[in-house]
Amino acid sequence: MTTIATYPSTGQSVRAVDAPHKTTELLDNVAKGAHETIDFLSDTAAPLAQQLHEGVDRASETVIAGAEQVDALQQMWLDRARKKVHAHPLLSLGAAVAAGLLISRMARRRA
Repeated sequence: MTTIATYPSTGQSVRAVDAPHKTTELLDNVAKGAHETIDFLSDTAAPLAQQLHEGVDRASETVIAGAEQVDALQQMWLDRARKKVHAHPLLSLGAAVAAGLLISRMARRRA
């Protein structure tokens, strides 16, 4: 019997004739372990991916609702400003001129 390898853990010798069989058996065991690992990871990852997806959906809905509220608030303030300008056109013109002068002075001081 020609021995080509001895397994240290078991002390079992492998003959040259047995080597292809042992190699196939080893590859089968590796493939089985890989499949089990992939199955475990996919079983674990799928619920996490679903939770992440649901969280993103909730966050998206919250952002959209907030944007709609901001848009409504902006429209309300714009309508109020238009009504004030229509009700008091000269006062609005004076306020605009005063604001322009103030901004102009501030810009000159920084330059």
